[in-house]
Amino acid sequence: MYQKKYYGHVVRQLFIAAAVIMLLTYPYFSALLPQSGISMIIGIVTLLVLAGLTKLDRYWIRTANIIVSLFSLIYFESHAIIFEKTALTQVFMTDQALTIIFLIAFYFAVKTYGNNSEGKLENSVPSFTPKARATDEIKQKDPISGI
Repeated sequence: MYQKKYYGHVVRQLFIAAAVIMLLTYPYFSALLPQSGISMIIGIVTLLVLAGLTKLDRYWIRTANIIVSLFSLIYFESHAIIFEKTALTQVFMTDQALTIIFLIAFYFAVKTYGNNSEGKLENSVPSFTPKARATDEIKQKDPISGI
């Protein structure tokens, strides 16, 4: 049977990685970038808020993850194309790295959204409940019952 997967945890990790890269590189490239510092901070905070709110049962967050990852993908790739024609290879490489991160985030956000179109998602990380462990221990202690 095909089990529908939830990839929100992957999107969350990618958003956090992108926010860290943006935070670490902005001071070095601030004079070269067209946007102000406040818009970069708003972008970083937006990524972190979405990462923090990403959860299996929140439909609107899955939609927001798609929108933000697509917008960021387009923004950073167009920015990379502009800087590719200059001698500023550090800015170009940073923008390309962020583009790849948002491309992967977009893929997993869409995959999660599509998996939920026909039914309830199941978390791809196995959950271990105390009840399940207690039942397993009983089965291991009594091999005769076979229950």
